[in-house]
Amino acid sequence: MTVSSLQGEYVHVVVQVTRDLCPVVAFDWHLPQVPFQVGIADMTLAQYESIARSVGRHQVKGTIRTATEWGKAVSTLMVSVDELLKVCCKSAEKSWDAPTKIRS
Repeated sequence: MTVSSLQGEYVHVVVQVTRDLCPVVAFDWHLPQVPFQVGIADMTLAQYESIARSVGRHQVKGTIRTATEWGKAVSTLMVSVDELLKVCCKSAEKSWDAPTKIRS
């Protein structure tokens, strides 16, 4: 590891794959607020998104300005990687100097 490889700002994202092989952002091994332990790999994307909506973790909320703020926001999300990239691309189109409100 070199010093140059540690420069810049990064956002840590944990990706898991659903039963139907869709990559999703999932920091938790088991689903929240489900009465039994079920893993991300045990359900389809549609099921995952339904649970995300029911627990209010299906969209980025608030103002995102920095990589640190993105890291905090992403760590609570339950979205597909495709959806996260759409939100990030919308944000990248705007200036990083100005506050950005993102809704997916």
